[in-house]
Amino acid sequence: RAVMGYRLSFDAPSAYQTGLALRQAIWKKDDARWPACGIPDAFYTDHGSDFTSARMEQVAAQLSMKLIFSQVGRPRGRGKIERFFRSVREMVLPGLSGYIPRVKRSYRSARKKQQRKMAMAGRTERQASLTLAQFDAHFRKWVLESYHHRRQRRIQGQPVERWQQGKWLPRLPEQQAELDLLLLREVKSRQVHQEGIFFQGYRYMDTALAGHVGTAVVMYYDPLDLTSVSVYAKKGHGEEERFLCVAHCQELGDQAVSLKELTQARNAQRKQLHARLDESQRVVKQTGASPAAIAGVTISSDAGLENKGAKGSVSRLKPPAFMAHISAEFLPEEEVSV
Repeated sequence: RAVMGYRLSFDAPSAYQTGLALRQAIWKKDDARWPACGIPDAFYTDHGSDFTSARMEQVAAQLSMKLIFSQVGRPRGRGKIERFFRSVREMVLPGLSGYIPRVKRSYRSARKKQQRKMAMAGRTERQASLTLAQFDAHFRKWVLESYHHRRQRRIQGQPVERWQQGKWLPRLPEQQAELDLLLLREVKSRQVHQEGIFFQGYRYMDTALAGHVGTAVVMYYDPLDLTSVSVYAKKGHGEEERFLCVAHCQELGDQAVSLKELTQARNAQRKQLHARLDESQRVVKQTGASPAAIAGVTISSDAGLENKGAKGSVSRLKPPAFMAHISAEFLPEEEVSV
């Protein structure tokens, strides 16, 4: 019953989202508290379009993983997953700020009660109680520190103990690069500069790129975590792509920022910038001062939004300024991919 991996997202279920959950489930975790890993021999699922797609069939074939679809009225293998979702509903969600239980009879009264609480706190329903990153941290802590160490009757022990008692070697790819090529989204050719690789206005660097300055490479990235990208040498005729490195973005550090959050936050920042410029133009008409001197900002097509310092130096806004507030009352169980 150990949790091997999961995916939290506001995006609709898809073969790609399922693939990302598989990627986390299969590869070894950096956290020593999470030993579960390996390619499963069988993958039990229902007949959702994200599981029955040609993409999932390709993934299963390349991983030598058997896809087993549940039959109508006989949901073989799915009872454990449904029981896990129930544990999430009962043990995780009720303790989160802004959560409203899905109980038909009491839903309306519970919603009104929650609205009153939010009004007293000066918030509206459109203002998020938690960001997706905050919920992910809360959920992961529950999995690793509570769920994995809670004794379960059917397995006669704790999930993490039973996993460690198995004394078997998980089936793993030779290197993580194989999973990247199979499961991550591809970005078309990127040029290697002396400063590194630029993507979405951020610079990604690794020492291995020094010998490839001026050449084109292929990048693979996780749209929910832009802190690093996998870089491969482009394949020639009859050749396979060759793994070069995992390049990291120092500006983002270890703070996972998704492509969607980055885009939303930049749009919000641009709106604020245009509002300031409009205000500066109004002041210009009254005082005759320079708009740039009043606004103190410049716009870069490559880096997005930039801020000029007192001495004219240019520096990007730090990642926390790009963190978007996610408007949601609660995260229903359908958004937890296991």
